Amino acid sequence: MQYFLIIFGIVALAVFVLGIFFYRQSLHLKVILEEKQKDTQRKMYELAILKELGERIGYSLNIQNIIDI
Repeated sequence: MQYFLIIFGIVALAVFVLGIFFYRQSLHLKVILEEKQKDTQRKMYELAILKELGERIGYSLNIQNIIDI
C-alpha cells in the first residue's frame, strides 16, 4: 500500500509539472501569435498605402495630389 502511494505521488507530481510546462508554452505561443498578427496588420497597412500611392501616381502627375494621402 505504501508503494502505491509513493508511485501515485510521483505520477501526480509529474502530471502537475507537465501541466505547468504546457501552460507556460501555450502562453509563449500566444505572445508569438499576437506579435505575428500585429506584424501582418502593419504590413497590410503598408500595402494599402503603397497601393494608394501607385493609383495616385498612375492617375495624376501632379505632385500635390500624390502627397495628399
